[in-house]
Amino acid sequence: MAKYLIAVDSGHGMQTAGKRTPAIPEAWFNKKKGDIIHEKEFNKPAAEYLITALKRCGFDTINVSPGTADVSLKDRYTKANNAKANAFVSKHYNAFNGKWGKQNGIETIISQYASAMTKELAKMVQAELVKAHSRTDRGVKTDIQQSGNNIAILRYTNMPAIITESGFMDNLVEAKTMLDPEFQKTDAEATCRGICKFFGITYVPEKTEKVIYRVQVGAYSNRELANDTKNRLITLGYDAIVVADKK
Repeated sequence: MAKYLIAVDSGHGMQTAGKRTPAIPEAWFNKKKGDIIHEKEFNKPAAEYLITALKRCGFDTINVSPGTADVSLKDRYTKANNAKANAFVSKHYNAFNGKWGKQNGIETIISQYASAMTKELAKMVQAELVKAHSRTDRGVKTDIQQSGNNIAILRYTNMPAIITESGFMDNLVEAKTMLDPEFQKTDAEATCRGICKFFGITYVPEKTEKVIYRVQVGAYSNRELANDTKNRLITLGYDAIVVADKK
């Protein structure tokens, strides 16, 4: 099977101006009332979970923006181009005007000059994200439609390149999920499924260990009493056994 290389980007940095929520109205996860959430606090773990998922599915990956510091757009797309990546995926969280409001949903951004392949990748990833998160489908948009500007990492990459916007930082409901590891993982797995579909690769789900929980309803020094309890549980429809433990 041919190996594909995916360049993964976690947008912005912890100190990038404006890329944050308004002050939160109550304690969320590790944040207290009045704190802000930086967009990078979602982007970075979501990108890292995506890298893990992609590797599990047989892709090679390159992280073009590791760490929490901002990396220039030129450095990001140059690293992807030099590595001859087959696709470029940048994880982001949207914002409207920086004030709490009702704006909501998921969208995927492409260059106004996007190729047919880029449009197809965007469509597949967008569909998986909307399905996974059950949020409003804002569709695939060009950078001009979304921001009024050409976005360098979409314009100057030499491969299909997309930006995913998984929610709004200035929507109370959607902002609250930014720090949720389960939301971040779900987002990454959905993005991975879309990438797998685009390249015709079988998606390999994460293995989960089967856990069995046992319930003890009594402890007796007399075997007959233990058997009596067991029989009453069986009569009630429960599976029951007696286990002898030596002290």
